[in-house]
Amino acid sequence: MKKKEQKKEQKKRKEMIEKKKRKERNKDKGDEEKEMREKKRNERKVRNEEKEKERRKGKETKEKKRMKEKKGTREKKKNKGKENE
Repeated sequence: MKKKEQKKEQKKRKEMIEKKKRKERNKDKGDEEKEMREKKRNERKVRNEEKEKERRKGKETKEKKRMKEKKGTREKKKNKGKENE
């Protein structure tokens, strides 16, 4: 009887140890996955910021071109006015 009880207790201890080990392994996996997700998120953020900067640059250059064109048309109108006089 005692041997059976001892075997049962030993088996329980082994199972508990296995559970703890499994839990620890899963925890490590979870941490790694979390780090990978965070890394990808940061990379995406950087890429989006770069795209936004490029878009802003394009808008600024378009704005500058438009302003130059406006300036040119104003000068042309002034010149026409002077010629008519």
